[in-house]
Amino acid sequence: MNYDLLSRLQPLAEPAYRDFHIKLVPELDAGQMLGVRMPALRALGKELAKSEDARTILDDRTPDQYYEETVVRGAVIGAAKLDFGARLHYIAAFVPYITNWALCDTFVSGLKFRKEELPAVREFLTPYLSSREEFPARFGAVMLLRFFVRADCLTDTLARLTAIPCPSYNAQMAVAWALAECLVKFPEQTLAHLKQGGLTPWTYRKTLQKALESRRLPDWLRPVLKALKKDI
Repeated sequence: MNYDLLSRLQPLAEPAYRDFHIKLVPELDAGQMLGVRMPALRALGKELAKSEDARTILDDRTPDQYYEETVVRGAVIGAAKLDFGARLHYIAAFVPYITNWALCDTFVSGLKFRKEELPAVREFLTPYLSSREEFPARFGAVMLLRFFVRADCLTDTLARLTAIPCPSYNAQMAVAWALAECLVKFPEQTLAHLKQGGLTPWTYRKTLQKALESRRLPDWLRPVLKALKKDI
């Protein structure tokens, strides 16, 4: 590498924050996390995206020692000035490095697309949504949540979420999270879809649970979901 990302991260490390955050990411151990807070990671990613090192960071495929290094590389993909095709290329190259839910969700939250690009993004997600690997599948589900919980594509989004075949915990938890958001934003359509079946009992229960945890859930829907949850 021509850049030294680690030297930028180490002064920002907080051992106490690492000890707290590592408990939330069971796929990592303490030796894989420095303890840098997310606002600092995002700020560094935006800075590097504008620097002369941006292309080197984007093209680097060296496995990272620390979680935060990978977070920053993902942030550079989201913030760098790239044409649409190049951004999809770098996203696809990054997904195999996603090994935990926190990295997945942070990466997706930093991505932006223009409205006219979204149909191609939806097609781009097809192999991830059909994957039986845990974190590619979670990536697909979280991308649907981030960009496609909308009235103009809700039917497709609901069908795609329900059809995700990966049975792993992090994948199905993302499915439940996304479907719960659909319940909050589009309660009638989503409720009708859920009643058609297709989810495992576990994912169905988690969907109802996460929706019930939301303060944005319509008042009329809360007793309906509680009754459905009791019947599982």
